[in-house]
Amino acid sequence: MPTLLFSELDKAIAKYEGYYTPGTLAQRQFNPGNIINSKFAESYGGVTGERGFAKFPNEAAGFAAQDALLGRYIKQGVDTPLEIINKWTPPTAEGNSPQGTMDYAAFIAKNLGIGILDSVVPGMGTVASGGKQAAEAVATEIMESTTVRLAIVGLGLVFVAGGVFMFKSVRTEVINAGSGYATGGAAGVAASVGTSLRKKAMK
Repeated sequence: MPTLLFSELDKAIAKYEGYYTPGTLAQRQFNPGNIINSKFAESYGGVTGERGFAKFPNEAAGFAAQDALLGRYIKQGVDTPLEIINKWTPPTAEGNSPQGTMDYAAFIAKNLGIGILDSVVPGMGTVASGGKQAAEAVATEIMESTTVRLAIVGLGLVFVAGGVFMFKSVRTEVINAGSGYATGGAAGVAASVGTSLRKKAMK
């Protein structure tokens, strides 16, 4: 297995995608993140497999491709669970849903021991890189076509999704004001894991 820059994130995604369950599509194709085949995947030995997903020659190649793709995202400033999963498996893709994206992001955050708007890179802080505006843009895209409601208020941004989140405009920290995602602050996110999302964006 090659050295992975984002090993814990890689493992969390693989877990959600069912890679560690015998017989799953992800495991059969050595594709822990169920990424769609593309020129990028082919550069790691991938070929088109079942349902258009990449099939890698071995586990090391599959994890290397996934880790490199995550590195691309993070280099672009896409570095929170919510931002990463919104790009990894967009809510607008066939078979996906806005709530599914939120569930996936919450699962990843819980496994990493952070909030859904905390950076996955140690030392980057809450709502890192893109800051509050980037977080709002991602949230807006996810929330537009769902019953989960979003409102801009005087102190920041509030989500209603089984819980309430507020971004203080000065410190851009996440404050939990109810049950649901990000319960217990940045260290605990309650995951409600739904059907595994299948369509992946390769940008």
